[in-house]
Amino acid sequence: MEFINAFLIGGTTCLVFQAIMMATKLEPPKLLIFGLGLGGLLSAFGIMGALLSFNTAGMLIMAVGAGDAVFGATTLALMGDWSMVALVLGIFAALILLGVAAGWIYCKKNKL
Repeated sequence: MEFINAFLIGGTTCLVFQAIMMATKLEPPKLLIFGLGLGGLLSAFGIMGALLSFNTAGMLIMAVGAGDAVFGATTLALMGDWSMVALVLGIFAALILLGVAAGWIYCKKNKL
């Protein structure tokens, strides 16, 4: 049943984001930032917790799940525990470096 729930939640989320992208002509980076913000907003209202309790696997791999992680880290930081903020920033920094390296390799390979 967990796989079916993951498919339903994750697939529905992907469907909604695809429809938003097609209707608004947003570029993928802007849509990802929208997803991060939406994840934080859903977390603040407790909706993300309900979705995660229904099925964790369908939400954590999405940008919305990353927004939930940022919300959780920020909440902990406001309570005085900065360790999760450092972890989230470290993960984002590593992803940025990987993206820059991939872009550099792509440009060198295609002589751009």
